[in-house]
Amino acid sequence: MKLALLLSSLLAIPGIAAASPITYTLNNVFSTFSVSGTITTDGALGTLASSDITGYNLTVSNGTHTDTLTAANSLESIAGSGVTATSSGLFYDYVSGESHFTYDYLGFFGQDFTDLCFQSSGCFTFNGSAYESIFFPFGGGNPKQVQSGEVEIGSVATTPEPGSFVLLGTGLVGIAGIARRRFNIG
Repeated sequence: MKLALLLSSLLAIPGIAAASPITYTLNNVFSTFSVSGTITTDGALGTLASSDITGYNLTVSNGTHTDTLTAANSLESIAGSGVTATSSGLFYDYVSGESHFTYDYLGFFGQDFTDLCFQSSGCFTFNGSAYESIFFPFGGGNPKQVQSGEVEIGSVATTPEPGSFVLLGTGLVGIAGIARRRFNIG
């Protein structure tokens, strides 16, 4: 009887699941350029490393030039501790010291070389200020936006998790069944 009650109560408590991939949506529009698309992580929270980024599809534009950066055509790099993730947002801390978060288009054989950079140092320098920038070659320019502090660069739309509610309901039905049997026997 005690074993059945224990098993039913365990069904009522949702288990700890392994981290699921998280996709962050970016839609950053500045005065001279924009960055939009998605960055997918392995579900890690806290400070991220390059190995935590599992995929990305980013469109960068300065109004004249537009490029798409993906894992197939570019390299992603995180240095330092400036990139952090929560279950609802992806952040870059522009005062984190020696830190940068870059996406570099692989320019082979005369093709464009496009660079998207979130940096407090390490990509380029711009009057000693931390900034977000895009570099477009061949007359495309290097538009940049000075930033400060911790800035959310991507967000996650929250969705309910119906599986947990079904698991909770199943556990409660099991507990009710055991309680009913106990009271019917006595």
